Amino acid sequence: KIEANLVSARGEIRGDVVAYSAVELYSTAKVTGDIVTPSLEIEGGCLFNGHCRMEEPESGGESA
Repeated sequence: KIEANLVSARGEIRGDVVAYSAVELYSTAKVTGDIVTPSLEIEGGCLFNGHCRMEEPESGGESA
C-alpha cells in the first residue's frame, strides 16, 4: 500500500494507492490496485486495473 500526499508513477505498482492531493499516472505506468484520491491524471498508454474513488482520504500523508 502506498499512502502519500502526491503519487507520480512511471513504473509498476502492485497494491492500493491513497493520495491526499493527487495521483499522476504516466504512459509507462502499470498499476494493479485500488486508488483513493481527490485528483487523478492518467496519461494515454498507462495500464490501470482496479477501482478508483475520487474523494479526499481521511488523514494526511507524506510525499512519495
